[in-house]
Amino acid sequence: MSSRQSQNGGDHSNIIQSGGDISLTEHIVNNNGLSYSEVKDLFMMLFRDNFFEMRGQAMETVAQRAEEVTVKFLTKMQERAPDGFSSANDPAVQRALVTAQTEYACSGSKELGDVLVDILVDRAESTAGSLEAIVLSEALTAAPKLTSGQISALTVSLAMRHTNFYEWNKPETVYQGLASAIFDAAGALGSENVSYAHMSYVGVGSSNISEWNPFATFPVMYPGAFTHGFHADEIHADIKEFEKVFIPAWRDSTRLQCIFGTEKTLTNSIPSTNALFPHLDTFRLMMKQNLMTAEEVEQDLREHVPSLHHVFDAWKSSGLKSFDLSSVGYAIGQANWRRHWKDAPQLKIYLE
Repeated sequence: MSSRQSQNGGDHSNIIQSGGDISLTEHIVNNNGLSYSEVKDLFMMLFRDNFFEMRGQAMETVAQRAEEVTVKFLTKMQERAPDGFSSANDPAVQRALVTAQTEYACSGSKELGDVLVDILVDRAESTAGSLEAIVLSEALTAAPKLTSGQISALTVSLAMRHTNFYEWNKPETVYQGLASAIFDAAGALGSENVSYAHMSYVGVGSSNISEWNPFATFPVMYPGAFTHGFHADEIHADIKEFEKVFIPAWRDSTRLQCIFGTEKTLTNSIPSTNALFPHLDTFRLMMKQNLMTAEEVEQDLREHVPSLHHVFDAWKSSGLKSFDLSSVGYAIGQANWRRHWKDAPQLKIYLE
């Protein structure tokens, strides 16, 4: 993770942060609870105390942006975690808020502001001193150093490489799932030259010698969706009696395939008391039989999910294929993903 402090001025580089010495301790929330307006006033006071005075339009712009991100934060806190206001007493949360206010005030990017707010709400909800809290605090300082395309790359990697959708048991489910989960979040991935070296510098991941190929890996992750099936005489003798476990193959109705489309579906469907349990390994072998090649998978996905052509191109032609996310990369990618897809998994799943 990067511990470097960034001075992000953008078009408003005359804005100066006060050396990282953030004034916190005098801003304590009443244990009896404050009203929305009182909390908002307190947080704006916190922001003003941590900036040198500016003049004219610059001050008005900064104040307006700081108030905007503060209102978004408080609104989301009310929606998602109304009890989270108690965390305003936590100096680390106050520091996190100042970071979000500062970065958005300097940038003015609505997209960055929304990502920062989501990260900030998660930070306010997390337990002080926990790994999640530490990661989220780092994410608040790292996200403003990334372009929109780089943030999109984090989300795409998180969704395709680091998330296993165990309910994707058949082709149509994969096609629909990829389109709905990734299209909006992919954003600017295909419209800019993403620098993965810079992303490594920021601390959101690292480039490796090995490459991850979704077209080669998807059949392993989702064998039910990417198998050609098998003939009845290819079924192992010890499981032939379990006829209901086999269905016509999705891609060739003259063949069969296991009804279990993913490893998770298999293990969740067969408890230890079930007659099928002793044959789990045999079913695994059958599920992996006659899988599609990487070339076949790529052609299939490009045909059925044309909206993600730019994503598939990025995997093949850019550093995305060899870029592995750090915990901070998970946090930023997940926050951006959640903005676009309400069913995005929670961050803690990736930190376990």
